[in-house]
Amino acid sequence: MTVHEYIMNNWKYSIRDPKNEKDSKKSFVKLVDIYTTPCADDAFTNFYYWDTYFTNIGLLEDKMIDVVRGNINNMKHFVDILGYIPNADHLLFGSQPPFFTRAVYDLYLKTNDINDIKNYIDAIKIELRYWEIDHKTIVGLSQYKNNYNKVKCLNSLNYFANRAGGLTKSEQKIDKYELGQDFFAIGESGWDLTYRYETKTNRFDTLKFVSIDLNAILYDAEYKCFE
Repeated sequence: MTVHEYIMNNWKYSIRDPKNEKDSKKSFVKLVDIYTTPCADDAFTNFYYWDTYFTNIGLLEDKMIDVVRGNINNMKHFVDILGYIPNADHLLFGSQPPFFTRAVYDLYLKTNDINDIKNYIDAIKIELRYWEIDHKTIVGLSQYKNNYNKVKCLNSLNYFANRAGGLTKSEQKIDKYELGQDFFAIGESGWDLTYRYETKTNRFDTLKFVSIDLNAILYDAEYKCFE
């Protein structure tokens, strides 16, 4: 058996149907169409935003267009009800790298059906406003943030600190709410506890940065959306 044959035989184990109570019981939002999960079982069996985008690339190569449309329909549904696409169907107060526009464009390149643009263009524009207005900085670029309230940030701080192997002496002096916001903003970037936002006093100083990758993704989205 080739690697591709193995993948083709096992796609079905990562495809979920929201009509199935077992598949939807961990979600805070009732999804509207079939979707894929990063793992077949155990951990990560919910709908995740940017994981789904990269899964779609493989699905498109294997001509599983209905599953791709299902994933994109669920992304659109989140935009319709929240104004953005959350990190996951059970992690609603932050997003992940905004690949929605690119996901729609990838689908269109495979189908050459203009309806695959028309069906999602309004949702695309709403998501772009979320990133370009809610996440805009004083330099005119966007940054990763989060929408978690103070209580959630404070309550989750120990969880993140333990995953980081504890806080340094300088990090212990930082306002706990500020540090909690930084940790959740890293989650929105898709990279849990990365040191890419390290400063002299804080290894996770996310809100002091504008990320090149985020703004490149947004530029690509704008170009595809308005070309």
